[in-house]
Amino acid sequence: MSRSRRRTRAPDSAQENSPCRMARLGKTRVGVGLVSILTLTALAIPTSAMAIGTAPSLGTADPFGVLAASTVTNTGPSLIGGDLGLYPGTSITGFPPGLVLGTIANDNAVAGQAQADTTTAYNTAAGEAPDVVLPSADLTGLTLDPGVYQNASSVMLDTNGTLTLDGQGNPDSVFIFQVGSTLTTGTNSTISYINGAQPCNVFWQVGSSATLGTSSLFVGTILADQSISVSDTVTVDGRLLASNGAVTLIDDTIVPSDCATSGTGGSGGSGGSGGSGGTGTGGTGGTGTGGTTTPIGVPVTTGPTGTTPVTTGPTGTPKGGSTIGSKKAKTAKQRKARLAKQRKARAAKQRKARAAKQRKARLAKKRARHQAAQHPKHHAGFTG
Repeated sequence: MSRSRRRTRAPDSAQENSPCRMARLGKTRVGVGLVSILTLTALAIPTSAMAIGTAPSLGTADPFGVLAASTVTNTGPSLIGGDLGLYPGTSITGFPPGLVLGTIANDNAVAGQAQADTTTAYNTAAGEAPDVVLPSADLTGLTLDPGVYQNASSVMLDTNGTLTLDGQGNPDSVFIFQVGSTLTTGTNSTISYINGAQPCNVFWQVGSSATLGTSSLFVGTILADQSISVSDTVTVDGRLLASNGAVTLIDDTIVPSDCATSGTGGSGGSGGSGGSGGTGTGGTGGTGTGGTTTPIGVPVTTGPTGTTPVTTGPTGTPKGGSTIGSKKAKTAKQRKARLAKQRKARAAKQRKARAAKQRKARLAKKRARHQAAQHPKHHAGFTG
């Protein structure tokens, strides 16, 4: 009986250890390994099915271009295209020469509520389920689809580096970056957005502090637990919101952008067709077609050339069909034009600086080639 068992086991054992059997096992293991690698690679590529991020509501912090907790310090003619707030600190310095197009809320109930809403937005962004755990802190050269990106330590963008955010044709696409510690961008670095992506839907939840490099172009709202330091001549298409620390500026431009929305056109003036703007009646005549929403209080021209502009009031209804526009609307328009002019001038300055830097690099390279050509080892008769 025992011999029979031994004879039965022996062929099985031999079969298990045969070269063919081992080869099959090896192929199986390689296949499993390849599947694992492909799975990990797929996790690093966001798809529309993975884009689960929801833009956190900023609440009353939305109008603020800059909001800090301890101090706000500015050097030079910085421009804030929204409100400036500080709570619970009281030290705001450098305005002027800095210019605030909105209002300044210094240690008051408005700033306090904005800080509370910033904390809520920070926690909401931090609580989003990540679509991609970034394998590297360096975002230089990447083109990212909508989604939630996470790095437990830091995130950075190299000097002259570029990060591109691709909205995939969806203006409601959301990009959330969960940064465990620090956010740093290098000199002349750029964050660009394409295919419908909007700065208003880009959020950087930073576990400690953020530093933006000289002459860099940054996009999105920074929700920093601690401080935000902005170097010289930086342009931010977004907001700088620091929950517990300071915000430092040096001749920078901060523009808190709102998301573009579509609206319905107003009714036309006498005999005319409606133009773009919010819903409202502009008199008798033809009915207008839809257009982009115009901010409340901005004059909306309706009807054929030569007819009287119609100014919409706070509720979107006509406010005196024969008026040219309120003083507030004119002031807002002038501020917008001045801001656009200053942004254009700053962008031209940055392009000029980059061109000068490139020329300097080419000259240095040319000089190096010339010096190499004059080295003794290139002359005939050189013996070493």
